[in-house]
Amino acid sequence: VYDLLNIIRIEEGRFGFQFAKTDMVQLMAGAIKGYREAAEKMKVKISLKKSHPHIFANVDGGKIRLAIDNLIDNAIRYNHEGGKVAINIFKTSSDVVFTVQDTGFGIPAGQLNKVFTKFFRCDNVIKMQVSGFGLGLYLVKNIVEGHGGRIELQSVENKGSIFTVILPQKQKNQ
Repeated sequence: VYDLLNIIRIEEGRFGFQFAKTDMVQLMAGAIKGYREAAEKMKVKISLKKSHPHIFANVDGGKIRLAIDNLIDNAIRYNHEGGKVAINIFKTSSDVVFTVQDTGFGIPAGQLNKVFTKFFRCDNVIKMQVSGFGLGLYLVKNIVEGHGGRIELQSVENKGSIFTVILPQKQKNQ
């Protein structure tokens, strides 16, 4: 329900962003901590690799945390028991980049172009009866683009997926 309400706000142009200097490493570590129990239940190991102890970006921390939560939640839920989730965060001269890589179910090649659309769920996860409504990645994409960033996906069915988020360190209007 929360995701659906956020989608409505996005589509009505009421999903305002409040940008502030944010430690992305701290934000990521907090998100990972919040999913430790779910990961342990699935016997999925989560790791975080960072290029610096602190990486700052001018973002809406709450909205970016929502995007991070969706990516981590998917990486755990659509993974195999005993799988892995590797998160990597680093900065370039102008961007903050983070990846969420899993060893899960992956996405069929013919469906990669639909992943970020509203209400889409891959055939392979529907068959496995993993719960979901197909809103999370649509929400993630809109949050990332609302920050002037982009999200990229690499996936191989039955091998896993890598979601890469590229966010500008500073917003263009600031």
